[in-house]
Amino acid sequence: MAAGEIDDYLRGIEEPKRSTLEQLRRDIVKVIPDAEQCIAYGCPAFKVESKTVAGFAAFKNDLSYLPHCGSVFRDLADELSGYQMSAGALRIPVDQPLPAALVRKLIEVRIKQAFPEDLGPGRPTTCLGKGPVSGSVSRRRSPLWPTGCSPPIRRGRLAPTRYPGHCVD
Repeated sequence: MAAGEIDDYLRGIEEPKRSTLEQLRRDIVKVIPDAEQCIAYGCPAFKVESKTVAGFAAFKNDLSYLPHCGSVFRDLADELSGYQMSAGALRIPVDQPLPAALVRKLIEVRIKQAFPEDLGPGRPTTCLGKGPVSGSVSRRRSPLWPTGCSPPIRRGRLAPTRYPGHCVD
């Protein structure tokens, strides 16, 4: 039902805002396909393991990407230098979607912040094609980890690495 609520939200928005937000929604879903789609604070949002990690909103004169954590922008200051921002919103031109690569980076940073202990929800089952990962780790695949790569495991827990896409043998 929640995805339907986002559909209803988008139907109520005029063009070209609707097309821009529909593209943003598709890009978010490509990065976190298992995310729960819902309405949070009156705006479309995407939750992973009950934590809101992305969202968007339409306003009179602009659109906004909402990371639901203001420090995401600080971590990506160089990539976001051409955009207007407030403490919790990245302003998007009404007729120009965010680049998919930037959406991925925004979500990666937010996931890393939301799940600092295990560096992200769900982990792949192999590392560089070397077979299944040992330990008590979820067997779901996450697009935040490159194909054929998994985070290092120590005693059934994820060992800390600096970057979510970094493979350690």
